[in-house]
Amino acid sequence: MKRVRYFPGQLLSAADFETEQSYLRAKRRLHNRWLHGWGVVGGLTVSVGRSEVVVAPGLALDGLGNEIGVCEPTRWPLPTAPKACYLTVALAERETDPVGDPAIFTRIEEGAVLAYEGREPPRTSPGPTRVALARLVRSRRGWRVDSRYRTRRAR
Repeated sequence: MKRVRYFPGQLLSAADFETEQSYLRAKRRLHNRWLHGWGVVGGLTVSVGRSEVVVAPGLALDGLGNEIGVCEPTRWPLPTAPKACYLTVALAERETDPVGDPAIFTRIEEGAVLAYEGREPPRTSPGPTRVALARLVRSRRGWRVDSRYRTRRAR
């Protein structure tokens, strides 16, 4: 890993700032992977309503050490799977705040994206980039959270 060495009178470019950000992000991911592992850190509980699933605010770490934050209750449509599936969360990034024509985006917004998967993401190392929050099962009365399923927890 390389970081920028600053000195008086140094002319800095966008590449210097990107190098600095990359260094800090890589160090944080390394810390998260080695010290905390991956999985749900806290929150992110899942409940099933009439027509949707609700994920409570919380934080997870993916297998790369990325922090996946959900800041407010998030509603997601019920699955279309026939019997059972896993609700997963992953880091999502999108460019925002365009300037000029053609547009140059000046910010990157981090968020979370939910998805249903037919199989649980692997629990082996290196961990996945998606973290399973719950296993949902369909019964005669509709969808419910499988109370026997244990979400992987970060330390």
